[in-house]
Amino acid sequence: MFQERPIDIVVDGFIHLQRFHLREIARGLAGFGTYRLQAGYPTCSDVPCMSVLAIPPKDIVSMLQQPSGEVTVVRL
Repeated sequence: MFQERPIDIVVDGFIHLQRFHLREIARGLAGFGTYRLQAGYPTCSDVPCMSVLAIPPKDIVSMLQQPSGEVTVVRL
């Protein structure tokens, strides 16, 4: 059954998802990770440090599926 979520919980989920993908793109620019440049493109040696903990999407979804009273909002 569908449960409504408070908007702050949903927005936190989107923020975590964005941080995860930004980190993966930065890793790809450096030649690591899921999103890599195609052969022939130079890798970037000055990739910004992503010090923010990135939560994998499957964990974000499971966090949003918990009953509202059990959801812990992670502030970064």
